Parts: sequence; C-alpha cells; structure tokens
Amino acid sequence: RLHPAGIIRSGLVLLPLWLKWRELKCLTRLEDYAAALHGQSACGAHWVLYQLAVEPSRQRRGIGRELLKPVLEIADRDRRLCYLDTTNIVNVAFYERNAFKVVDKGKPPDGGPGFWSMVRDPQ
Repeated sequence: RLHPAGIIRSGLVLLPLWLKWRELKCLTRLEDYAAALHGQSACGAHWVLYQLAVEPSRQRRGIGRELLKPVLEIADRDRRLCYLDTTNIVNVAFYERNAFKVVDKGKPPDGGPGFWSMVRDPQ
C-alpha cells in the first residue's frame, strides 16, 4: 500500500471526492486483493513499480522503456527484485519485454478486472 505521505503528494487523497461510494468500495476491494498478491509474490527487500503511464497518443515510441530504465538500473545495481501489478493485459507484454515475468494472475473474488502480478529478478 502507499505510504500516507505518498497518497497526499500524488493527489489520491482527493479520490473519494471524485468517485461514487460504490466505485470507492470496488477500488478498495481491488487494492486489498492487490496487497494480498503482492505479499505472496515478492518477499524480502524489493522495489515496487507503483505507477507508470504514457499519454496514449505517445505510446509505442519507447517512452515507457526510457522511464523504466533508470529504475531498473538502480534495482540491478542494488541486486533487488522489482514487483509490479497491472489490470491491463496489454501492459503484460510490455513488461515481459523488460524482463518481468507473470507470477500470479486472476480476478478479485468479488469481481473486477483481470489482474497480473509480475516480478523482475536483478539482471
């Protein structure tokens, strides 16, 4: 889960003002599911890629790879596993091209999107 300071800095603290109660409950269930899979997939000290996004009109130009590169370089230098999760199947292939592998997949028990947990061993 995000640290409270990260929630404030990212603007997520305002999320309840933008979502309906039902949407907020669904998001909370998805976050609980993600946290459980994270705990099963990545033990010990590791890096977490929490968010990576590229404007859709600028995708497929290598921007995502360039954004990811410095993080992976530091993780490799420090010999740390990297963990991420995604709810978008298109992202799986992108991360696999960057040496991540799927370690768990499924759907939250109460419904919701498909979910993939991925890890990357230090290179």
